[in-house]
Amino acid sequence: MEHLEREVAYLRGLVDRLTEGMQRQTDALAREQTIVHELQAKLEAPKTISSPVSEVQRNKPIMRL
Repeated sequence: MEHLEREVAYLRGLVDRLTEGMQRQTDALAREQTIVHELQAKLEAPKTISSPVSEVQRNKPIMRL
């Protein structure tokens, strides 16, 4: 019986360490995602709407009435 108790204690400790490791990884991922979102927001500056005139439109004759 004592052997089983030691095994259970070992496994519980292992589960605890794995859980802590997963939590650290989750926290690190959340920090990285926050950084990525902040950088994306900085890169997406307000853009002015400028419609480039295509070659076809540029060469199209203007109709006058």
